[in-house]
Amino acid sequence: MEGMGEAMRRGLTLVMSMWDDHDVGMIWLDATDPYPVPAGKKGAPRGTCNQTSGDPKFVEKYHPHSYVIYKDLKYGEIGSTYSSSGPSPPTPPSGCPGGSLSSCIGLCPSDPSSVFEACVKSCSSRCSHQVAAPPSQQQINAMLLDGEAKLMAELKHLEEHLGVKN
Repeated sequence: MEGMGEAMRRGLTLVMSMWDDHDVGMIWLDATDPYPVPAGKKGAPRGTCNQTSGDPKFVEKYHPHSYVIYKDLKYGEIGSTYSSSGPSPPTPPSGCPGGSLSSCIGLCPSDPSSVFEACVKSCSSRCSHQVAAPPSQQQINAMLLDGEAKLMAELKHLEEHLGVKN
């Protein structure tokens, strides 16, 4: 506690980030580490997550467009950032990834097309305050073609960068 007090007197900086952990798969935070627990080791259980829950290969493959929004942050002397009647309830999240229909669709993976189509429909539902009706099949097809064109341009760029010849 003494060390914490000294650090607070010097001043602290709040840092927030979203990341994954290629060294130990985040188990240092929410699972048992080390695993298996050596005989006589104390303090190894750090949470209830299983040992593979933070595997970066899984996280990056199945959640490539993850994001976080930090908002409504306040700072000040203790007790100065809310009214005497207590803090106001937080604003509920919109439930629309990216905050708008177009941003949500921009987060959708373009390949395979069936996943893109399902993602666009999900965005239409989750961002209902942004759109009156789900996109038509024609609109989805146009978005798929646009996504395919962008994907082909990126592939061509990568091939040129890597010196791949067709």
